[in-house]
Amino acid sequence: MDIYAHRKGNKEKELLSEHQDLCLDYFKRIDKEKGILDKVEKCVLKYLERNLTKDEMQIFKDAFVDAIWHHDEGKRNPVFQREKMKNNNIMKEKELDKISEDIGEGSKHSLISALIYIKKYFYKIREFEFEDEELEKDFKLFIFINAYIISKHHGNLDEFYKFIGVDGKSSRLKEITGAIRGNYEILKPILEDGLSEEELCKGLNYKNAMSNTRSRIDEKDNKESSIAIYIYAKLLYSSLVSCDYYSTSQYMSDSKMNSFGSTEDPAGYDKIFEETELTKIIRKYEKDSYGKRDDFSDEKNINVMRSEMFLDAERKYIENKDKRVYLLEAPTGSGKSNAAVNLSLKMMKEGFKKLYYVYPFNNLVEQNRESLDKIFKNTALENDIAVVNSLEEIVVNETKDEDICNKYQRALLDRQFLNYPFILTTHVSLFDTLFGDTAASCFGFIQLIDSVIVFDEIQSYKSTIWEEIIQFLYTFSEILNMKIIIMSATLPDLTKLIGEKGYSVELIDDREKYFSHKLFKNRVEVSYELLSEEIEKDDLDKVLFEHISDNLKKYDKIMIEFIKKQSAMDFYNMFIEENEIDGLNIALMTGDDNIHERKKIINEVKAESGKILLIATQVVEAGVDIDMDIGYKDTSKIDSEEQFMGRINRSAKKNNSIVYFFNKDKADDIYRNDIAVKYNLTIEKNEEMRKALMNKEFSKYYSEIIKFIREKNKNLYEGTNKFFKNSVGKLNFNDVKNRMKLIDYSKKRQRIFLNRTIPNDNGNMLVGKDVWNDYKKLLLGYEYYNEEGEKVSKELDYAQWKVELSRINKKMNYFIYEINDVNGNEYNDSIGDILYFEDGEDYIKNDKLDREKFSNEQLFY
Repeated sequence: MDIYAHRKGNKEKELLSEHQDLCLDYFKRIDKEKGILDKVEKCVLKYLERNLTKDEMQIFKDAFVDAIWHHDEGKRNPVFQREKMKNNNIMKEKELDKISEDIGEGSKHSLISALIYIKKYFYKIREFEFEDEELEKDFKLFIFINAYIISKHHGNLDEFYKFIGVDGKSSRLKEITGAIRGNYEILKPILEDGLSEEELCKGLNYKNAMSNTRSRIDEKDNKESSIAIYIYAKLLYSSLVSCDYYSTSQYMSDSKMNSFGSTEDPAGYDKIFEETELTKIIRKYEKDSYGKRDDFSDEKNINVMRSEMFLDAERKYIENKDKRVYLLEAPTGSGKSNAAVNLSLKMMKEGFKKLYYVYPFNNLVEQNRESLDKIFKNTALENDIAVVNSLEEIVVNETKDEDICNKYQRALLDRQFLNYPFILTTHVSLFDTLFGDTAASCFGFIQLIDSVIVFDEIQSYKSTIWEEIIQFLYTFSEILNMKIIIMSATLPDLTKLIGEKGYSVELIDDREKYFSHKLFKNRVEVSYELLSEEIEKDDLDKVLFEHISDNLKKYDKIMIEFIKKQSAMDFYNMFIEENEIDGLNIALMTGDDNIHERKKIINEVKAESGKILLIATQVVEAGVDIDMDIGYKDTSKIDSEEQFMGRINRSAKKNNSIVYFFNKDKADDIYRNDIAVKYNLTIEKNEEMRKALMNKEFSKYYSEIIKFIREKNKNLYEGTNKFFKNSVGKLNFNDVKNRMKLIDYSKKRQRIFLNRTIPNDNGNMLVGKDVWNDYKKLLLGYEYYNEEGEKVSKELDYAQWKVELSRINKKMNYFIYEINDVNGNEYNDSIGDILYFEDGEDYIKNDKLDREKFSNEQLFY
């Protein structure tokens, strides 16, 4: 009897066996490229904490691959065949109704697939020769995990224990098994090729098997073992949904995937980098001067110090190539980004296949893409690099003679599955791949294999999960064969949190060579005079206005940072109204600004002529490439203060550069539950922290934080152990996702679209109303014409529709803002959660969103 997997219009239906064979073919090709089964072996060995014979390990690997082959066996469900596949010869209507009622799964197939997989393996297990009974119990655990992943391949991961039954509740599997057994004579013609009656009826006592499975998991109390089983499950889920999606897409659109995101030229990146002018200068310095002097205290050329740091880090890496996690702490302006690029490309040269650069904010992603374009533009590897975030459109690379549907399908699959050799993205995006529980989140998990990841400022997020972050990264890097570089101007020794010694390497041996050097330490003077003065809160803005106005007589470029968005906006509007300095450019940069606005502001700041006052929020702190004369900052955390100071006298060529700190808004309102703020480890309230900032002694600051994590906050520390045992080890994917969120959103935001006419990146004018109407037409299925004059509609190819939607979304971002509440303001249209305001200019003041028009706006960044 023919059993089908997919159908499309008048096209010949795809047999289940054809889909299974195609999925297996895709897995073999992906495994050949990425070595997935080698990583499966590492997971199994680390979880079991014992060695296996080659034959025993092969059984575990075969079970992993068989889970992919069996994932759609449940499509033998006659209700699925009749309703979804229009297979009208499957059985009589009366029998179909009985089956549907007894099994209770309707036309679903995933859980039935899981059941068939379990029954077949528990029947076959008698054929396997395990060394002992304990190993057999462990193997059964992995079978249940594989079956759980099968059951979820069309949904999100949730809790493994729900699948195997908890608290005396019967597993849904047991109920379906009974229903199938009771109707096997009717089902036999459909099922017998996939599940024999003997396999169905013998080989599994659900109660004992599931009880034993829970017991095996409960016995584990090792963080690395817990992470190993978590990685195993995510590897299977990512592999399965990838192979299923590729195979289905090939049937539906005749679009075959031939590559899966690994670079074909690992050494090529480094070869191009070594030919850049900057690298040539450093190599000449290396040949002529490096290693020939010990004392740099009188060195006045900052480029000499940058070359030294570049080469010191490279030498330390070469001496420690066997390690996996590398820490690069160097002062702002010392060239650590360039050093990190060099190290990552040297790692790729050794055979790693994929490269990630990961940043705190989208604007830094764009900024660093521009820097990389200077290196790789117009080279053979230019198209290897992709920005992956919510703001960037899906890139369609043209291929000669390629069918238009295939072109769009390939572009969509590349984005969904992160099939790019060189990716720039954000921390939030990468953490979604690492810890997300949806299919979309997990598509790219297998792309982490054999990768090099450079994290910029990872410690800037939630100190409460530092221990979890470093423990995960360490075990991920070991099992998935990853190299990780963590870089910052203020980097804590996170290894103290997990008690591991020797697995990470500090790339700069002599920290004081740089942090105590006058070019970096004395580059910016710190002033606490505005903190020391008794200034009433209501008078502070006026005091700051007068202080800045006075300094604008001596300096051309001044920046002030507030930690609350509304405070920055209020000061911006006040300065515009009261400013008496002719020719002063007053700019505001906050999280509201789109990429074009930020680029425009940054370019204005970089301009050599004219005076400018930049009023900003925390978006200027980490990595923004600007060089101001002096600065003012509302106090928050020491690492934030240092990041801000890194935007002042960045070139070390200015005289009398200074940063004035003041206190306007409460840091604990913004950095909720942050340990540094909670325990007064700030320059506002702690004299020792003031000294630490002035002397660049950040280890004192971080040692205090780590002490609070491990000692004074012991319930948190114990909670970490409990988290790895009960959430990670028991495969509670919901708990893991929630625990590892980098940003907690306490309240759902309202998105609004303000109709205006504004310039885009190319200087062309965008009309908000036109963008909104195109978005609406595309989303609701009406036809319209894109920029190439092609007719587009939802009824056309899905992949092309998704690509076009990403293009329109990029335009939409010029007009979209997030607020707490519309405050009674009437909107004119809506789609989904976006409200459209026709008279958008009514809500703009001084070219910025006027948040006073909306209530309760206490926004940050």
